[in-house]
Amino acid sequence: MEMLYGTGHSGTLRTLLELGKVLLDQGRYKSMEEAIRRSLDVDRSTKDYNQVYRLDALDLLGQTLRLQGCFPEALKLYVRVLTSRKTLFGSEHPSTLRSMGHLASTYRIQGRWKEAEVQQTEVMETSLRLMGRDHLDTLRSIRKLAQILVDQPHHCSALRRRAATRTRVWHCTRPSRGPCSASEHSSGME
Repeated sequence: MEMLYGTGHSGTLRTLLELGKVLLDQGRYKSMEEAIRRSLDVDRSTKDYNQVYRLDALDLLGQTLRLQGCFPEALKLYVRVLTSRKTLFGSEHPSTLRSMGHLASTYRIQGRWKEAEVQQTEVMETSLRLMGRDHLDTLRSIRKLAQILVDQPHHCSALRRRAATRTRVWHCTRPSRGPCSASEHSSGME
């Protein structure tokens, strides 16, 4: 594609982004990071600057950095992408919700439980309202919120707090810590 259209062509840039996704799926993070950074450098120098493409590439770069353990840099990218997507698409766009979920996941990995819970709760509530409770994205957001709650050091109290706000949590066990005792569950839990 690059030989046919040149480095700055939108088709070439899109192909580099897709190559990055393949490399990410294969766990080839350094190669993926190089491909995405290259596409971002080329994109920056072209007349046909595409902000949507650039946000997708930055989001993918953030995923790669997070998977490599470069949390501060990934976090900066996710905040930048989220801010831009909210401005460009609005708070309820699927791309914006996906960015919020990536940010929540990064907070979770860092043990920043409250921030992770707040972000993921917003994703879940917006997904429930817009797509309904049976939509795959909604179910995924519920699962991710449950994971954030279960991962917290005092996960039973976090689940009880969440139950008090009328979010259902169906299961409160964590293999590494064992099941919660019956006394830790509030009567509102299902």
